Amino acid sequence: MHPKNHWFLTLFVALLSTVLFVTRPVPARAAVAASTLPNQQGLLIDLGRKPMTVNAVEQIIQAAVDQKFNYVVLNLSDNEHLSFQSKYLGNKSTKTVLSQKALKQLVKFASARNVQLVPAVDVPSHSGAILRQLKKSHPKVYRQVKLDSQTLDYTKKSAATVVKAIYQELDTSFKGQSKRNFLLGADEVPGTEKMYQSLTRFINQINQFQNKRGFTTVVWNDSLLKSQLKKLDANIVITVSYTHLTLPTKA
Repeated sequence: MHPKNHWFLTLFVALLSTVLFVTRPVPARAAVAASTLPNQQGLLIDLGRKPMTVNAVEQIIQAAVDQKFNYVVLNLSDNEHLSFQSKYLGNKSTKTVLSQKALKQLVKFASARNVQLVPAVDVPSHSGAILRQLKKSHPKVYRQVKLDSQTLDYTKKSAATVVKAIYQELDTSFKGQSKRNFLLGADEVPGTEKMYQSLTRFINQINQFQNKRGFTTVVWNDSLLKSQLKKLDANIVITVSYTHLTLPTKA
């Protein structure tokens, strides 16, 4: 890489979204190792809104290494774009729709530099791209799980079934790491307080599925009600804040 480009990329990473994690100090109930994310610093790359090639992601990972970050979150989908290929969803890989092979390559690249890659597929909200692809590949399931154009109906068992099918594929790509976390999201979820009881059950169900596959579940905090916290599995990592900074532009 040209020195000028490397300096710019390093500055970009230094100013990008630094994600801070905390957990509730409660003993874990599931048979997975305690997450180390609360004691570390990392950054989030939003591939759902800004698709990138493997090479571009590798450059950012390297710049993160240079800045002494411990992990990089790859936000793989949002309402705008699905950045990973899924056999279940039936989409094709491209330069910015990363195949399982491409994701494994990124894991290998990061692991060689002692950086953990944390996959993020935000559900049940921020699922617009998943729903559009689901409509093509599984129209009947799509009608069952659609709450609105951007949200899976987390009150339905079939929604958890869809998420498990997607996560299971991604688990295979990201399992080749000594530390394994998976960002479920669970932020900005529409619903009543009664529906949020279903949201807690949904999160726990996915968490227990992921625990059996060796992953710790991470969720954002903004849709978690205080009344539901005690019902949430105790080993789930809750993200409480993040800092989003952008590069200054030339006048």
